[in-house]
Amino acid sequence: MPSIPLAGKATSYVSSQLRLRGSRLKRNNRKYFFTQRTVNLWNSLLGML
Repeated sequence: MPSIPLAGKATSYVSSQLRLRGSRLKRNNRKYFFTQRTVNLWNSLLGML
């Protein structure tokens, strides 16, 4: 039965893709929050001038 190892490969591929997407999501969130903080800081500095 060649379908059993193939199914295992597919599930492992899917799980690795999900894990990859999760880490990318975390990285994007960090980038987004960093950008927001930088923009807020910049705006407050410009407001002081």
